[in-house]
Amino acid sequence: MNDSRPLTDAERAWLDAHPPVSPDFFTRPTLELARALLGQILVHIAPDGVAAGRIVETEAYLGPHDKAAHSYGGRLTHRTRIMFGPPGFSYVYKIYGLYDCLNVTAGAEGEPQAVLIRAVEPIFGEALMRRRRNDPPERTRLTAGPGRLTQALGITTAHYGLPLFAPPLYIAAGEPVPPERIARGPRIGIDYAEEARHYPWRFWIDGHPFVSVLPKTGRSSGPTKSGPAEAPEPGDPFGPAKTPESGTSSGPKATTPPAEGSAP
Repeated sequence: MNDSRPLTDAERAWLDAHPPVSPDFFTRPTLELARALLGQILVHIAPDGVAAGRIVETEAYLGPHDKAAHSYGGRLTHRTRIMFGPPGFSYVYKIYGLYDCLNVTAGAEGEPQAVLIRAVEPIFGEALMRRRRNDPPERTRLTAGPGRLTQALGITTAHYGLPLFAPPLYIAAGEPVPPERIARGPRIGIDYAEEARHYPWRFWIDGHPFVSVLPKTGRSSGPTKSGPAEAPEPGDPFGPAKTPESGTSSGPKATTPPAEGSAP
């Protein structure tokens, strides 16, 4: 931050009104955290200004037992090491070698889990976001998608490992989202993950225009209700994780670790 320009009066006032959440915010089960992050505000104080967006879409990754997670099978690498630490820190990696993706570490220390921030709605510093994103014609294209939102907010792999409860990159309290407005479904772009590709661990604000991908029907599926015939996936209080074979998780199997460009 040594090369930062001074904050404007408007930036300072906005930041004073939107302080970081406490570290305790992140100390909850990962699937609960993925839902709790909806409606919260992602803030970045960068050298060229302040930008912030309301989180409208997330995905949960449950570590060693989740074939879509970088830490599947307990895989500890230079990249995944932050996932093995305490919750509430930034896990940033590149997808396809081009786009940065921001995740929030989750789970207790030693339980490598994370929540991907998939989309935000701009609420402060939109002019700065537009410059960073080359002023796309559609407003939703600013931040609807994990690579778009990091570019708009100026977040890169240089921000790996930062506490998300302190400046310059942090989560601030926003407006809570009523449970009936939260939709869920399978995660995006993880076809390699076998049965895990069906787990309904993607959450979004139903009907929000900044959601990155809608179901094939063209609209969100609406809030999901647990059916009576299936028990929830262990650790998932919000409903079952379905697979095409049995409707339940089969547990971890030997598989090829996710590639650099895959989900966290």
